[in-house]
Amino acid sequence: MNVLQLCYKPPYPPVDGGTLAMNSVTQGLMACGHKVKVLSVCSDKHPVKGEALEAGYKEATGFEAVYIDLSIHPLDAAVSLLCGESYNVKRFVSKEFDERLTAILQGESFDVVQVESIFLAPYVATVRKHSDAKVVLRAHNVEHRIWQQIATATHNPLKRWYLKKLALALRAYELEHIKALPALRPTTQRRSAAKAAANLWPTYPLALT
Repeated sequence: MNVLQLCYKPPYPPVDGGTLAMNSVTQGLMACGHKVKVLSVCSDKHPVKGEALEAGYKEATGFEAVYIDLSIHPLDAAVSLLCGESYNVKRFVSKEFDERLTAILQGESFDVVQVESIFLAPYVATVRKHSDAKVVLRAHNVEHRIWQQIATATHNPLKRWYLKKLALALRAYELEHIKALPALRPTTQRRSAAKAAANLWPTYPLALT
């Protein structure tokens, strides 16, 4: 099986929960004899650490990264708010990333494209346009719940109002897009409402209803 893994930040070296989760999939698939190509977003906060990338990893995964400016731009944030868009997701939309993804899909045939996190869901349309691969969304978190908690913990009334709007827009985006995907791979199973609220990793779609 040939798999294209789209990552929202460089998965290697694995230094935190997100990178550990993504790299474990990469390594597990390769250990089972599957071929994996990794295309990742990189940013100022999460750059590609060239000195930490092992030559063996780069060769085995054909690792590539495209820089996206994920910094907050007030004007873009205001426009997204007025249009009811999820600014959390919109920040990941990049012409350069889309073009590189298109080139990869046109140059190679894949059986599965695994999309790491809802933030890369905008690229599902590109995958479907240029490939017959099955698309799998791996849900690392119920992202809107994280933003709900941030909003609740914020004391500034205006900032709290804005963060609640962000959470609502992100919730709407998550609901819409997970229903449109053929497969969803949550990080953990939902065991109880209390535990799910604590660790923010319940199973879709139960956590969103």
